[in-house]
Amino acid sequence: MIREFLRKLDIAPSGCEHNAELEAELEVITQVWPYKSQIKAHIVTGLVMAETAYCHVSDVQARVAIAVYTAIITALDDPERFDSAGAQEFWRGVCDGSLIQESSILGDYARVLLSMGDFYSNYSSGAILASSLRFLNGEMIGNPKSNAFITPPSEEFVDYSRDMTGVAEAYAAFIWIKSDFPDENSYIQVFR
Repeated sequence: MIREFLRKLDIAPSGCEHNAELEAELEVITQVWPYKSQIKAHIVTGLVMAETAYCHVSDVQARVAIAVYTAIITALDDPERFDSAGAQEFWRGVCDGSLIQESSILGDYARVLLSMGDFYSNYSSGAILASSLRFLNGEMIGNPKSNAFITPPSEEFVDYSRDMTGVAEAYAAFIWIKSDFPDENSYIQVFR
């Protein structure tokens, strides 16, 4: 649909094309998710993000991880799903290791975060994790429909919570896969 829209506007896509291998690998992972049908649109969002914004990433498995991450994080942006998943307690399950064993959206989130070390440097993997935790905290303080909502004391606080939920560091880190960029010094300045 997006490609057709761009074609009608006579705008040529950037050279990124549909990747059947990426889609097939994503399907293998998501087919066992008991909540897959509930977040199908988010899985498509993840696939589109991995195919377009990260088409330069040479490792298909890294792009699959980006797609999974995006699908889960956009699904958790829904206050009902955030609350029903118990996302306020994500930090605890990550710290005690219990989420890795869970068959749930938070278990899948913990596993994809853990897998980032397979594709990214320690610094980038840590930035992805930190950004992801900030996202969850931002959801708690920035979404009045969530049971975890904390009333913001000022407009600046609202801006702060919006900044937290953007996961900018994670998406910046996704650019620099360690197999293509083994020297962190070549890109570390983008994180400042």
